[in-house]
Amino acid sequence: MWEKEQLVDKILGLEIDMEKLKEENAKLRELLKRNSKNSSTPPSKDKKKESKATGKPLGSPKGHKGGTKVDFGVPDKVVIIEPPKVCPHCKQEIEAKNVVKKRFQAVAELVEKPIEITEYIYEDGECPHCKKPLKAETPINIIPKEQYGPRRQAWLDELRGYGHLSSKKLVKVCKTFNIPITQGTLNNQLKKLNKALSVSIVELKEWLKNQPFVHMDETGWRKRWMWTVATKLTSLLEVRDTRGAKEVEELIGKDYNGVIICDRAKCYVRKYKRQLCWSHLKRDTQACAETKLESDKKFAKRMSKYISEIFHPLDQKENTTPLPDKVRTFLKREWHSPPKKTKSKTLRNQLLKEWDNLWRFISNPDIPPDNNEAERTLRLSVTHRKVCGTSRTVWGAEAISKLFSVIQTCNKQNKSVLDFIKNSLLAYAHPHLIQPSLLPYP
Repeated sequence: MWEKEQLVDKILGLEIDMEKLKEENAKLRELLKRNSKNSSTPPSKDKKKESKATGKPLGSPKGHKGGTKVDFGVPDKVVIIEPPKVCPHCKQEIEAKNVVKKRFQAVAELVEKPIEITEYIYEDGECPHCKKPLKAETPINIIPKEQYGPRRQAWLDELRGYGHLSSKKLVKVCKTFNIPITQGTLNNQLKKLNKALSVSIVELKEWLKNQPFVHMDETGWRKRWMWTVATKLTSLLEVRDTRGAKEVEELIGKDYNGVIICDRAKCYVRKYKRQLCWSHLKRDTQACAETKLESDKKFAKRMSKYISEIFHPLDQKENTTPLPDKVRTFLKREWHSPPKKTKSKTLRNQLLKEWDNLWRFISNPDIPPDNNEAERTLRLSVTHRKVCGTSRTVWGAEAISKLFSVIQTCNKQNKSVLDFIKNSLLAYAHPHLIQPSLLPYP
């Protein structure tokens, strides 16, 4: 039989356990409510809502201008299709060809072997005067001692980076096009590409250190981190060991005097001038609006109006008081933060602590109030990580990050990725050729 004191102790212990379980349950419920609108969770992890039938007709709306057929230019060959020699209606034979009108149909089709194989015969000679050997030089349009041309290599590299194809899948693609290759050859070509792009990447990194402002962000990459330093016309991606302030200093330089547009991560040390991303603050405000506390909801309702005014400014006649003054008045005077540690109180303290780093886009209109440029730059690497995983080796991570940098930068500058990679491989093989540049200059 239980004694009275033992029962009391047992009940008290159960009440303590119950309180702990309630706290854990509340935290788990909060985690389940997280999505891309109220946290840093990517949109791909949001729960998909079931689409409801709207009753609208399918297809393009009225007035939509359709696209036209692509003009392939001069055809490689022409096939003339004659009319039938027996009339399908009266079953009479037609002796002479009677053409009333001509119809044209251009068809682009893959051929059985869509490559051109060229055999180069090097004829080495000897000087008749000094009797020393004279070797025939390799043409500048191919790579010495390489079995595959630079354009074909650039095509596979673009498929690897932009199409997210692994070496095994690339072998299958080449087999479909009747271009035999092995995974070992593909890996050797990727190592060569890693060296060929080094000059352009180093040049871009040094150029970014002198820009008035840059976007920075990072994402996980198999026990390491994929970092990006981006501008409107360039994108630099690089795999680093940690997520610390040391990586920021090595990427952008210890003496960088510009503005870093970033989130509120601790790795962006305070010695740099920063512009904190208002899109992140918008999601944090939405998280406050979805809590059960009435104080958090009131705070979120007011802050949402100010944040919307940042992205959609009001007219000058209506906007008599500067926006920073209105927000500061609300946070310091009007908003009485509750005594408990709530989301609104934490967010308010962070805003006042980083006040100068919130409004740099007002003094410099070229600086955007959000860090969307860096997040768009990282999207390619995140998709690659989901589709075919990350790189197990250090050189593989370096090569794929350089490839991402080239693809993203060339897309921003409307340059051909295939031509850039091809020219980089040729410049690496022939040192007297000029290395292509990723800088946004003509």
